Amino acid sequence: MIRHRLQLPKNRRGSVLLIVLVIIVLLALGAYAFTEMSVAENEATTMYGRTVMARAFAESGIDVAANSLADPAQRLQADPVTNRPDLYSAVLLRSGDVARGRGRFSVIAGQTYDQTGASMRFGLTDETGKLNLNQLLIMAANNKLNDDNTRNFLMQLPNMTNEIADAMLDWIDSDEIPLQYGAESEYYQTLPQPYKPANGFLTSLDDLLLVRGVTPLLLFGEDLNRNGIMDPGEDLNGDGYFDRGWSQFLTIYSSERNLQQDGTPRVNLNQQNLPQLYQQVQGLLGDATAQFITAYRINGPQTSNSNSNRGSGSKSGGGSGSGGGGSSGMSASSSSTTSSGSGGGGSGRSSGGGGNSSSSANTPSESLGGMQVPTTAGSYHQISSIYSLVGAQVRATINGKPQTLKSPWANSAASMGQNLPDVLDKLSLVDDPFIQGRINVNVAPYEVLMGLPNMTQSLAQQIVGAQAMGASSSASGSSQSQRATTAWLVAEGIITSATTMAQLDPYITAHGAVYRVQSIGYFDEGGPFVRLEAVIDGSLDPPRILNMRDLTELGRGFTRQQLGIP
Repeated sequence: MIRHRLQLPKNRRGSVLLIVLVIIVLLALGAYAFTEMSVAENEATTMYGRTVMARAFAESGIDVAANSLADPAQRLQADPVTNRPDLYSAVLLRSGDVARGRGRFSVIAGQTYDQTGASMRFGLTDETGKLNLNQLLIMAANNKLNDDNTRNFLMQLPNMTNEIADAMLDWIDSDEIPLQYGAESEYYQTLPQPYKPANGFLTSLDDLLLVRGVTPLLLFGEDLNRNGIMDPGEDLNGDGYFDRGWSQFLTIYSSERNLQQDGTPRVNLNQQNLPQLYQQVQGLLGDATAQFITAYRINGPQTSNSNSNRGSGSKSGGGSGSGGGGSSGMSASSSSTTSSGSGGGGSGRSSGGGGNSSSSANTPSESLGGMQVPTTAGSYHQISSIYSLVGAQVRATINGKPQTLKSPWANSAASMGQNLPDVLDKLSLVDDPFIQGRINVNVAPYEVLMGLPNMTQSLAQQIVGAQAMGASSSASGSSQSQRATTAWLVAEGIITSATTMAQLDPYITAHGAVYRVQSIGYFDEGGPFVRLEAVIDGSLDPPRILNMRDLTELGRGFTRQQLGIP
């Protein structure tokens, strides 16, 4: 039987091999794609993990800053947190044998007095050196400022106009009545996308971009990446001057601790319990000072026409006053205004400064230091500024004899410079644990100082010049504790008149407790980074983070050398 061998068609020879090769290629491509995807996923996971760590590094910088503000020992230092490379320069948080594994944070701020924007420091920015927009109208009401005076605070800023200034004030005030150059809902409702003004506190400076006439260039200037220094390409007009915009001068956060430097409470001179006032002042400053201040509260200062009224028993009214000088500042607390005479109390003056009117048989009193001190609350004279006590005289009845008491602090630069730093540290005009809105003359720029009532160009220039000298001394490690109160303006001969100081006192302070932090978390090798900005209120115990925002999308902001990488 003949068997025939099956033969495949010639055109199918080698096709199986081709199919096998195709399958092998496809499998190889699939394996390659899977490997590539796995590598990409691994890199993405690694990058995500390193970004998370960078964020943790940046947040650690903010936590270190908050802890520094909470440390009483740090607060007693002349320059506790604003210029501290030992605390904030390239702090190592994650060690490693190679640069890729070492993680750090740096806390950096620009030098605001450097107009070229070239210099920087490791530290925080004191928000109390800026004008607090949220407290501006409260301050104006407490100190009886008219619209022109209030507008003047803003008109000193570069590129400011009457229209924008009034529009800002209208945005914050609670009514719908536009100021002379301002705008209320009637204007904003006519826009293509209408909206209403806040008629209340700002929640962020960015809210100002909704105000008529305010632009990003006006608000933030040439600082495109918000790092506080001039980077290549940021000198938009080529003048060599670094314009940081109005954000350099304005804030919505500012506060100070109403405590002595050692953390103990100050004595409120405007308290209603006069026997307690006498005893507290006596314990701190002695009998003579306690007699003078208590008599001042009862009778008010002795004026030029008081001789004809001695013994008349008149008292000053609680008054609507220039309010809140000394340590009352711009506090928004209405309860403290009522109880301690902080905000509105105190412009009234006794018509004659008579002898102890409250020592009559009908008024309950307690004998202290030979004085009959009333034990019941009354409309006693409110002290508008501790500086108003300097060189003053007051009538009092001591051991049954009417007499004139002179201030323990003479109206001379030498006496004020020697005595008032201690007095201002120990005494206050309110019970509030913190005071909001006053401007720190140790760091406030010229433009902010010029907005203060009764400020002159010469005086503002002298203060700013003294600030630069103080900053240099602080950087070299010398103590600046003598600038812990506004008395340094007198001690250093910048202001020699107690009257001038009393006029400025409601608006100024020499320390603040709210700071802006810019913290960068990064690795030595480079790679992912995170830049965070936060505002910390150190007047609270423990300090509280009021606001935090992520600036990472604006770029690293600083070179390796600027970050302080070893």
